[in-house]
Amino acid sequence: MRNVALDLQNDEYYEAQRALTELQRRNPVFQEGTPAYDESQKLSGAWRRSRATFHNCPPPKDTTPYARLNEQDPELAKRQVAMGFNGPALPQTYIFRSAADVHGSWLATALSQQALEALIAKTDFPSRS
Repeated sequence: MRNVALDLQNDEYYEAQRALTELQRRNPVFQEGTPAYDESQKLSGAWRRSRATFHNCPPPKDTTPYARLNEQDPELAKRQVAMGFNGPALPQTYIFRSAADVHGSWLATALSQQALEALIAKTDFPSRS
């Protein structure tokens, strides 16, 4: 935003930008060889030259913690069952309503028997009324 403010404080830039905007309002399409096209080229050149006369502020320092973006969410770690090559053939959401559903699903081949039973033991399947 600071760079835009600096641009707009430059009188030559501001006038060229304003004139170009008005020209575009009157001529939505510039056809090569027309007076409007020639004027747009002249104004665009003035606009570029005026920007070249001053320096913009440096971009802000990137403080994004990229390593943290790859960390697993602790809440998801409690629920994530499979990842990578041992997952289902097609990506989709699976809802298992019973231990029998789990035993008959792709999870039975993706997890060891011990891991499968531990997962089932920690799962609160909905009770049927």
